[in-house]
Amino acid sequence: SDPPSRGASLGERPSAAGLGSAFWGKAQPETGSLHKTHPLIAHSLDVAAVATLLPRHHAPFIPSRTLGFLVALHDIGKFSRGFQAMAPEHWPNGVLGPLPESGVPVGPRHDAMGLHLLRDDLARALDPVLPDRVEGRWAWDPGTRDKLLRALAGHHGRPPSLPTRPGPDLLSHRCIEVASAFIADMKTIFAPPALPRLDDHASDRLAWHLAGLTTLADWIGSRQAWFPYTDAQAVADPAAYFWDHAMPRAAAALAAAGLIGARPSRFMGIRR
Repeated sequence: SDPPSRGASLGERPSAAGLGSAFWGKAQPETGSLHKTHPLIAHSLDVAAVATLLPRHHAPFIPSRTLGFLVALHDIGKFSRGFQAMAPEHWPNGVLGPLPESGVPVGPRHDAMGLHLLRDDLARALDPVLPDRVEGRWAWDPGTRDKLLRALAGHHGRPPSLPTRPGPDLLSHRCIEVASAFIADMKTIFAPPALPRLDDHASDRLAWHLAGLTTLADWIGSRQAWFPYTDAQAVADPAAYFWDHAMPRAAAALAAAGLIGARPSRFMGIRR
């Protein structure tokens, strides 16, 4: 399957980079780290780069560009007040306003919040990639699409669940706005083709594969030795960050982890 095109560019249109880069994705720097946090956009692209480079010889068919786009959304639930309040010193004041003195209520985990965003508030943004109808027939109907979204969001070992809809104290309109712009940026970078209609068996296989691959890619993409923390300026142009930083580091990380294919030796004859 075709990799993302290097020609992808955000151009002059508004993007999530300006606002989204204020949201942290990682905030547990190792000793000696130059930065206290790693932007959420950077971490998302780190993990997407790993996913697109992982060998997938026996995987159900999914274009690399579509895979990269979907995996980039795995932590979209971190664009929430509930998650950002977990590191008060890094609260994105410029986007969400001052952190309330009383704090933010403890809410759902970010994986459950991400499932909510992808399944409800931002569901229509996924229509070009997971179309509900093709030529008048059901394709990715809500039940079939839900399998993939639960697998994608459930990158911590189990499908998440969200018993109640989060309120604005946990997921404000501003959070949803930035998350929507983030999806638009990922569409521009990856230009993901729509996934073809799959039967129930094939969609089940794809969901299981996506769950495992996203978990592995997230584990690799979270290791600071391979993906050191950076600052918001590094993701001012997310497309440039993906190609110039995330992809080279992902290739090196997979080699260090022993997860790339070995080069076969040249045939030297039967006796040899």
